[in-house]
Amino acid sequence: MAKRWWMIDKLSDSLESAEIDKETCGTILQGWDRLSQKPKPAERATWMKKVIDRMDSLLEEEIRFKVRDDLSVFKL
Repeated sequence: MAKRWWMIDKLSDSLESAEIDKETCGTILQGWDRLSQKPKPAERATWMKKVIDRMDSLLEEEIRFKVRDDLSVFKL
């Protein structure tokens, strides 16, 4: 198995911690397998925007905040 960009594992762990079902997690993380291990900034931003949009449409606000809070990149 190819190594994955570290953020994918971190996000996956955060979704699991929030007890999101596997099917929804798969939908949210869709496209991760097309990212390189070290994606360029524009590639990361494009993919993360899609992830955030999918979380916004699939998860309740409280759960979205919990998932995002688990990710240090989203902390202010």
